[in-house]
Amino acid sequence: MLIIVTTLKGELVSDEVPRRRLLDRFNTPPTVLGRNSRFVGDIVNPGPLVLCGAIEGDGQVDGMLSITREASWTGNVQARDAIIAGQLTGNLTIRGKLEIGARAVIRGRILAGSIAIARGALVEGEMLVTGTAPIVEFEEQREAADAP
Repeated sequence: MLIIVTTLKGELVSDEVPRRRLLDRFNTPPTVLGRNSRFVGDIVNPGPLVLCGAIEGDGQVDGMLSITREASWTGNVQARDAIIAGQLTGNLTIRGKLEIGARAVIRGRILAGSIAIARGALVEGEMLVTGTAPIVEFEEQREAADAP
């Protein structure tokens, strides 16, 4: 819920938390495939999907896709938006925004509306942007905070 209030000075104030990361933009609870889990076969998911284990098969994700550092997906994948921090072997088609983390390994063709890639990520394949923004390279800031 978004609440906007006008102060006595005429300033607009919002209680909405800024959504800086793509993962902050889940509209519905995600489907989660947990660590040490393995799914073999094609998957169609109507909303967000968080992969912490392994998938072998093609996938259609109609929401946000998150592949965590310890996760892997072998197959062709389509999603609305995605954050890839783990491994993906296959072609990746993202209609919107794609963020590739510093430890990500992607082997295959990438097609996305926009791409942000962290220094240290490994992409073996072609990267194509369908939007007007160039590919953005960034330094992974969460690396130190996420380390155990």
